[in-house]
Amino acid sequence: MAGGTGLAPVKAILEQAFHVASVRSFHLFWGVRSNRDLYLDTDIQGWLDRHANLTYTPVLSEPSVEDNWNGETGWVHEAVLRHFPNLDKFEVYASGPPPMIAAAKPVFLQHGLSDEHFFYDSFEFGADTLV
Repeated sequence: MAGGTGLAPVKAILEQAFHVASVRSFHLFWGVRSNRDLYLDTDIQGWLDRHANLTYTPVLSEPSVEDNWNGETGWVHEAVLRHFPNLDKFEVYASGPPPMIAAAKPVFLQHGLSDEHFFYDSFEFGADTLV
């Protein structure tokens, strides 16, 4: 599950899995505001053509009228739960803004995800310091 530019670490995980020919199933949920923010959508569509073990669900939180969007909308973690209401047999790798991680983790745990199976990269900001 990626939010915005949080796709970068998830992309690296997927590319490594493809490189080693993993047979494990992957479902990429990528949450962005609008269709124009799906900056690597074409690349991901190419992965889908080459890797039968990948499923992809883009999620728009603020689709515009111009997007003419028929896909998933709302928060990306909510889309995950619409597709997988019981997470007890899954591992989740999440990367993105701190509010996304903070919203997803407790809800995922309530839906059966083991705490040991929730891995995340929260884009925390460090305090500015003067040297």
